[in-house]
Amino acid sequence: MKQKNPWKTIGIIFIILFVAETAFFFYVNSVAEEVIEQQENCQVKCYDLETESYHFDTSTHTCYCFTNNYVVHTEIIE
Repeated sequence: MKQKNPWKTIGIIFIILFVAETAFFFYVNSVAEEVIEQQENCQVKCYDLETESYHFDTSTHTCYCFTNNYVVHTEIIE
């Protein structure tokens, strides 16, 4: 009986892991770019309203604009 070459199996496993890691990296990168774009939209909206500061909640996609530590504007950014 002929024995298989273990390097061939290890090579295939590493190729599969490399492809999975690359796909995961591109997915995380696209999600991060989307969140950054939403945060920039929040910043621009609050700047246009001439507020002092802003906060973007990433879990609810909600933009809060503040003046004198009070929320003066709230908006959900899609």
